[in-house]
Amino acid sequence: MMMTMMMTIMMVMMMMIMMIMIKMMMIKMMMIKMMMIMMMIVIMIVMVMIIMVVMVLVVMVMINDDDQYRNNHVLPAIDDINDNEEEEKDESAPEIEDANENRYRVGLTTQFYR
Repeated sequence: MMMTMMMTIMMVMMMMIMMIMIKMMMIKMMMIKMMMIMMMIVIMIVMVMIIMVVMVLVVMVMINDDDQYRNNHVLPAIDDINDNEEEEKDESAPEIEDANENRYRVGLTTQFYR
């Protein structure tokens, strides 16, 4: 997705530069100006190429790291969650019994039986 976006932007930039070049040629500016414009265009193209390469590298690293991250962090975290759920179930049963005992002691059950 990002690659296609970059490509389209590059194409638009190239078109714009070409238009400017043609206009400059039409006006017949000095050779020095033309050289400056050419240099600017070359620098722009080089920059875009570098950005493209960096993007590709970043994407590659992201894809590689994603699997590593999943294996090291996500799956163990899921296992931990499952373990915690099991532990909570085991611990929660006695607490409920204690609550019922307290209710009997206080005598709240008389309200339910009326």
